[in-house]
Amino acid sequence: MVKIKRRFFLGRSVTQTQSVSEAIAQKIDKEIRKLVDEGYNQAKKILTEKIDDLHKIAKALMTYETLTGEEIENIINKNVYPKDKILEKPEDKDDKSSALGAMGLKPKIVH
Repeated sequence: MVKIKRRFFLGRSVTQTQSVSEAIAQKIDKEIRKLVDEGYNQAKKILTEKIDDLHKIAKALMTYETLTGEEIENIINKNVYPKDKILEKPEDKDDKSSALGAMGLKPKIVH
């Protein structure tokens, strides 16, 4: 017998211990592994197919730091970048004020 702890969230955390046979525990592990692998493969496929969109958004985030959902849709679908956001020139910022600056990198304007 194998003891399995399960947690349920019903407004609070509840822990329940249940004994199951080794065979059932292996089936549970196998199904969980299958779900995790399927999710991983689906995420990898989406990211691979949408790599250009991913790069557009990454570059835009390096420039603007924040984007709304509408701005993201405009960048991906229409190749339109925000015009009303104030862009700071890299030379106006302290080089160590951002992760890019700390690495010696400067964001580039994408349009």
